[in-house]
Amino acid sequence: MLDFLLFQFQWWLCVLHNYPYFHYGYILAFSSAVLSLLLKYRSPFHKKILFATGLASIGVGNDILLAYLKIFELPGLWLAALWFCFAAWFVEAEWINQKRLLCAVSFMILGPLSYIAGAKLNALVFLAFSYKTLILLALDWLILGLLFTQVYKD
Repeated sequence: MLDFLLFQFQWWLCVLHNYPYFHYGYILAFSSAVLSLLLKYRSPFHKKILFATGLASIGVGNDILLAYLKIFELPGLWLAALWFCFAAWFVEAEWINQKRLLCAVSFMILGPLSYIAGAKLNALVFLAFSYKTLILLALDWLILGLLFTQVYKD
């Protein structure tokens, strides 16, 4: 539960990067994710960092593809930090990372909502938002959920 709350704090730090006093919040978020992994003793730190980096790379690559498809403008470095924070949380969240169907369905619902919330907070700009965009994001995140549980096996 503490890891989930930490990720929520990191999400806000990254998404509010456009607001005064939060310009470099994503650096604090990224640093706290690394520190969180460092403080865990269940598996070697280097293994967690490798998995988190790999999963974050998949996420960043996914967002580059979505930007290429003109879903939204590629927001910048804060999004890479957010993906690393999310991946760091994911490698610790056994309640979801070991349950493929729960993960895929949760990703399918919550992933698109995260983008929508980010857009509402002026963290990113959708180029053309419609129900088709929402369906595409839901399918995209469903695939990400299946991929993340396949790639990460503790």
